[in-house]
Amino acid sequence: MTTPEVVLHPLALISITQSATHKTINCGTNKPERSVGILLGIENEEEVIVRTSFEIPESQLLTKMSEGVKLNSEVNKEYKVVGWYAGMANGEPLTSDIELHSQIVGENKNGLFLILNISKCYQKETDKIPITFCVLRNELFVPCNYRIASVDVERIGINEIINSGSSVETDKKEKEGISHAIETLKKKVDILVKYLKGVENGIIQADDHILAKIAQICSSIPVSNNSVFREE
Repeated sequence: MTTPEVVLHPLALISITQSATHKTINCGTNKPERSVGILLGIENEEEVIVRTSFEIPESQLLTKMSEGVKLNSEVNKEYKVVGWYAGMANGEPLTSDIELHSQIVGENKNGLFLILNISKCYQKETDKIPITFCVLRNELFVPCNYRIASVDVERIGINEIINSGSSVETDKKEKEGISHAIETLKKKVDILVKYLKGVENGIIQADDHILAKIAQICSSIPVSNNSVFREE
């Protein structure tokens, strides 16, 4: 049984983990509710690329899905539904997930199901992000190979998540790469600030489409309290 190669972009991963963290923190029981949502991206003959995601309460997943897709398509018209995700305590899908999966991805045989094992997120021995990508084959969820793809600017956020709490010093080459990424990010943010000030002062006519894109960009900029970044 062939399965697709999956490429996961960090911004989607950050969104998924933040969603799961929020559910865990705000749950009053030892077994938090599942955090679920939709995966959006691009699919071709060789691979499925997951570019972003958005959370929906599980009870409203099917009824609210099209609304969320429509809102996202206003900014990224080329993105389509490539699957869904669930963050759960034991990392094991439910029997009902097979039917739910089919309703979400329809006839797409390479529709993805991303499983985030929340329990492993809090185990010290966990040395990698506890996620599994699956596709449905013969009424069974079959794991897929995946890799995390990113540019330097995205690596700032994802490296902070993976390495938070680590006592190992970042080597010189890594610091130089992060420094360059921060500088690149700053230059691009300055362009956005200049445009927004022009709109605010009446020099530039406001364009709702551009403003929507700027809002999405700002919401995806990684934030860190790491002293290394403040020194830069």
